[in-house]
Amino acid sequence: MGTCTKPDFVVPILATFKQVKLLFSMAYSLDEFRFTAEMLDAGHVEPRLMMGQTIALEEVPDMLISMRTRKNNDVKVQVDLFL
Repeated sequence: MGTCTKPDFVVPILATFKQVKLLFSMAYSLDEFRFTAEMLDAGHVEPRLMMGQTIALEEVPDMLISMRTRKNNDVKVQVDLFL
């Protein structure tokens, strides 16, 4: 989840022209958690496939380039500041 900690500039008229809807949520609902648990329990989702590499902080720029150019299949990576 990405969260802005500083003011974020939004131009309402541009959103209106694009028919954009903004929805803000603090957390997931109980139904969403239940659905996710049921999908995992039923074997419909393989959570290990969602996990990528653990990399050191200095590897982040190269990893971002690799992910942008689709040279690797990671969707998410974990940055370990102590590697």
